[in-house]
Amino acid sequence: MADMVGDSGLNIHREAYSTPWLMDKVFGAASQLGYARYFADSTRYYIDDHVPFVNAGVAAVDLLDFDYGPGNRYWHSPEDTIDKCNPASLTIVGRVVMATLEDLETSLK
Repeated sequence: MADMVGDSGLNIHREAYSTPWLMDKVFGAASQLGYARYFADSTRYYIDDHVPFVNAGVAAVDLLDFDYGPGNRYWHSPEDTIDKCNPASLTIVGRVVMATLEDLETSLK
């Protein structure tokens, strides 16, 4: 799951309730693509929409940049508008997700 990943100050941490092996694949893909600086190798705990899937045994990852705007003031506010989305951040996350999916598909063959 990609959530709040359009911020101009992209900073995604490892999410502790996500599936560890899948999180490793995502962060590995980010590193291989040269995006490691946007994927912080520190852990955060977010109870989000992915948790029920993980609890049901479905591998899931929450890619979340929880610091959205100055002092997180854009999050769930009227200031959360399209002009706050950064195309470069969305591109980075999209490329990492696609590379992770390609890696998963290759490992299934």
